[in-house]
Amino acid sequence: MFLLSQIFRNTVSIDKTKTIIFPDYVVGLMAFEEDDFGLSFNETKVLAAQGDTSAQFDLGLMYQYGISIPKDYTAAIE
Repeated sequence: MFLLSQIFRNTVSIDKTKTIIFPDYVVGLMAFEEDDFGLSFNETKVLAAQGDTSAQFDLGLMYQYGISIPKDYTAAIE
């Protein structure tokens, strides 16, 4: 889990240098940092459906590693 957390946090640090199109993305990131993976998943899933590429990437990681949900490799690559 430590490695996944580092991967996700590295993604977060990259995204902080960009203009955030969807401010709710920050809610998902903060929830992840506070280990509230359910809220993070819900926020990230909504934003991914709206086309936020950072959220889509993060959602893929959540599916791949089973963060707050069962692992689903098919959903991870969508």
